[in-house]
Amino acid sequence: MAVHDEAGLYVRQATGLVRAAGKWSVLVYNIMFVSIGLMTLFALSLIPAFYPGANIQLTFVLALVIVLPTSMVFAMLSVAMPRSGGDYVYVSRALGPAWGMMSNWNQTVWWILYGGVPSAFFAYYGLTPLLRSLGVLTNNPGLITWGDRLSTPTGAFLTGTALIVILVVIFATGMNFYFRIQNVLFVVAMLGVCSPLRYCCPRTQPASRPDSITRWPVPPGPLTPTRQ
Repeated sequence: MAVHDEAGLYVRQATGLVRAAGKWSVLVYNIMFVSIGLMTLFALSLIPAFYPGANIQLTFVLALVIVLPTSMVFAMLSVAMPRSGGDYVYVSRALGPAWGMMSNWNQTVWWILYGGVPSAFFAYYGLTPLLRSLGVLTNNPGLITWGDRLSTPTGAFLTGTALIVILVVIFATGMNFYFRIQNVLFVVAMLGVCSPLRYCCPRTQPASRPDSITRWPVPPGPLTPTRQ
């Protein structure tokens, strides 16, 4: 039976499991964990290809409705057990230690198997288009060549392995160090996402210069159709 003292709800000031992150770090972690950018990339590239005519916006709404109950359960458990959290804590307190152990072991095995997938995505959908785009913009064939190399299975394997090693070193240094790096990279990513939005805003163009909308030079004289 729990005993309450004047200090508050908990008898001891610390337990074996305590939170190591603040509210902002946890929020950023969850935003990055769901991979909004990667999800958008897959949705815009795969849904039209495999399901022509599908309503992408409606699929997003339906997915939100499906996952919202699970998210609400986690939110309620985090409020009920504010000192520590995670699947093991929640499942073991609600169903028993054996169920908590099985739940956490299942996630551990799957993360070991799945860990290489996002690491390969870092090469395929991160560095490869980045290097190719920079190579085209700067007219640097070397960057394009490196982008092509990273798009191969060998390049993805080496890049993913290097990423996993770097992440292991960061996590081994401590969670505080990881959260600092995470928050800085999150700000950089948000700046990168928001910076192209200024090109999406409509601009007022002079009526006498309709060609300035497209920014392509219009040759003088009438345009004649070209025969194929």
